[in-house]
Amino acid sequence: MEAKHEISEAVLYQHVAKIPSSLNGNKFNEYYPEPTSEAIDIGVMTRYFIRQSNHQTGYITEIDSSTYTEFKLNKLYTVLELPWRIRGRLDDEFKPSMIGKPIRLYTGVKTANELTLKDAEAQMPGITRQLGNLMQFWVGP
Repeated sequence: MEAKHEISEAVLYQHVAKIPSSLNGNKFNEYYPEPTSEAIDIGVMTRYFIRQSNHQTGYITEIDSSTYTEFKLNKLYTVLELPWRIRGRLDDEFKPSMIGKPIRLYTGVKTANELTLKDAEAQMPGITRQLGNLMQFWVGP
């Protein structure tokens, strides 16, 4: 009779974590974003990522904005919102300086995304390895 009152660990975990049953536990559907015309116009698209909070070296999944919003306050997951530059010149532009070190006149797409990832690495270690292509989604100058 006691077995009727037992709840499986998976059911309990889903209840506590408030995980929608459509996500089937910890599994998230991989999302592949496409730059919108608005993102192309402004030159930046927003990307979203998620990982279990207690697994700092675990798999990072790219997700859509609605999944990000749904899990943003859930302490069991770490989510990350990342501005990703997709338009502009690829490389930095410098001018010579009187003190020897060149002055950066323009930050290229590759450098902008590299700096974004450097900051994001503190919040979600491993994100840099996952997003190795700094020119991903680049649409040109």
